[in-house]
Amino acid sequence: YEYDSNGANIKFFIVKASDGSIKTAFDACDVCYRNKRGYRQEGNYMVCNNCGKKFLIDSLGTENKNPGGCWPGYLPNLIKDGDIVIKKSDLEKGGWRFA
Repeated sequence: YEYDSNGANIKFFIVKASDGSIKTAFDACDVCYRNKRGYRQEGNYMVCNNCGKKFLIDSLGTENKNPGGCWPGYLPNLIKDGDIVIKKSDLEKGGWRFA
């Protein structure tokens, strides 16, 4: 998905974990974001299109577990009346990855 924040195209993804929970993350990380290559889904994994590191979808939705290393940028969400809600302020907070 994409969100336009004053001309910055902020990209993020939404995936479903094996337990049915929803995981959201920026389509960039703290390390590889400069290359603007994002992630792709391969089965139960999200794979960095830059460094090739794989992340189990079930483990996403947390702050970086390996500070200084590749990890899909944390983007909180909540489910309200069956809808996935992501705050604009949270999207904008991670916008530096897409500037």
